[in-house]
Amino acid sequence: MEDHDFSRASEILSFEEARRAYYVDFEGPSGGEPVLFGWLYAEGRDASPDRLVMRHDILDPDLASIAGEVEVSADWEYRQDSRSLATSINDLARRANAQDRRIVAWSRHEMTKVVESELEPDLIEMFSESFRDGKATAKRWLAQCRPDVVLTRDESGGAHKLTKYMDLTGYEAPEDYEVGRTALNIRRVRTGMEKRGSWDDLVESQQGAWGDVLEHNAVDVQALMHIVRHAAFELENSARR
Repeated sequence: MEDHDFSRASEILSFEEARRAYYVDFEGPSGGEPVLFGWLYAEGRDASPDRLVMRHDILDPDLASIAGEVEVSADWEYRQDSRSLATSINDLARRANAQDRRIVAWSRHEMTKVVESELEPDLIEMFSESFRDGKATAKRWLAQCRPDVVLTRDESGGAHKLTKYMDLTGYEAPEDYEVGRTALNIRRVRTGMEKRGSWDDLVESQQGAWGDVLEHNAVDVQALMHIVRHAAFELENSARR
């Protein structure tokens, strides 16, 4: 694996960059290959908030046949396809490059997975040029705009978790939103497809597990968009005072 420059990933996003960014999140087993790639963005060069698109790319070829069986409805246009990681990243990176937009995730996990995938070096370079760690902007906002708040580690890991910033920025996740079940749900769907071979033959709980994976990912990227836009907006306002 070649060395790649991650130095730009921690750059703080301006509000305009945050407004126009592609917000992304992988789902998959811990330490394994990504199974699902979700991206949320405002379509068009003006990035109108009235033209939100939620896209799910199913990356696991063993799950290709279930593309389109479940949709995630909200105030967006929903698109879902079965695509390879190379095809999905090529599409996203070229769009971001052509439109001078940023690609934002909550950490560098997505960037690491793209580098590990051994895609074409030029494609990885294009992706990394646009990639930003949204957590960096959120942490700067917390330090400057909410110095009264001190986040600490809990039993589930790091202090600066997406769910904590949901609460701090007023993002209300659905009541059935749960953390830590996605890998299990993916495994249940994979096992069902191996044994039964088709979506229609999956039992109801397995179909429901796949719906939960899609819904969870959609909440994650929607929350990510809300948090980073909120943080970037307040940082710019505080700088003007």
